[in-house]
Amino acid sequence: FQAEDGIRDSSTSRGLGDVYKRQALDSVNSSSAWLSWTAGGTETAWNVEYGTSGFALGTGSTVAVSADSVNLSGLTAASGYDVYVQADCGTDQSPWIGPLSFLTPFNAPQGVVCTTGNPSFVLVDDLESQGGWTGDFGTGNGVWRTNTGGTGSPGTGPLGSHSGSGYFYYETSTGGSPTGTIVSPVVDLTNSSGSAELSFFLHAAGGTVGTLDVGVSNDGGITFNNVFSWSGEYQSAQADPYVPVGIDLTSYLGQPIYVGFTYTKGASWSGDLAIDLVRVEACASCAAPTSLTASNITGNSAELVWTAGGIETAWNIEYGPAG
Repeated sequence: FQAEDGIRDSSTSRGLGDVYKRQALDSVNSSSAWLSWTAGGTETAWNVEYGTSGFALGTGSTVAVSADSVNLSGLTAASGYDVYVQADCGTDQSPWIGPLSFLTPFNAPQGVVCTTGNPSFVLVDDLESQGGWTGDFGTGNGVWRTNTGGTGSPGTGPLGSHSGSGYFYYETSTGGSPTGTIVSPVVDLTNSSGSAELSFFLHAAGGTVGTLDVGVSNDGGITFNNVFSWSGEYQSAQADPYVPVGIDLTSYLGQPIYVGFTYTKGASWSGDLAIDLVRVEACASCAAPTSLTASNITGNSAELVWTAGGIETAWNIEYGPAG
């Protein structure tokens, strides 16, 4: 079966005896899954065993149910699970049937809750260009690239952006470095309050996707504390949509920070990984403007425009050489 929202579901119903005629993943979120099946006979009780992908029967978590469905809670975000079902006929039990396999999504962005002030995006970057980002950017292999359209290798990377026309991705073809880090412009949370959240969209399709680590620095970009990691393929095809990721940054309120994305590639070229639409949201009494762009650039001038964050009618501008 192929679940509607792109979740991989490898259940089968051929030759299952009297356990059930159909097994389905009805819905799933980052911590729970709802599954159902059709009884093969008149039984009214079933045993369910589940665990992380590849677990051996007898070593997983079990639950007995008296309905042809079950809610599995307490699951871990962005993790693969296998589920087996057994009919309980009282004095006899059927063979275990399965696995039905699925992948829980990442913790999605929740937004911020403000007791004072209003939600405000401190950083909004659609990654149309490198802009104020620094680090291991380039045009060769083994580096982060800015890109539109698809990547250069078949069967790996996205076919385009999630938002706008541009995105960042790591080119894993032979050559260059096995790992690379890119760092955001400064994210000033000095005057922010309540809660803060980092969000971005991720695409990881390919047979040898490596590991993405996301870190936060509060010492000027010298050291980074890891706040998120993902290893391996998530999307099963290049055409699959990006998935949203949400990360709590509340502990960094009251200080300027930098966000770093470090990718360590896998064993081959088929591991292009992409990110798009990076945002940091927090609560502010004076919301930050957004959509800063430059145009009519000459040798000694540039015109800047932006969108007001609220009802303010005055702004301060600071500029200088790159970095």
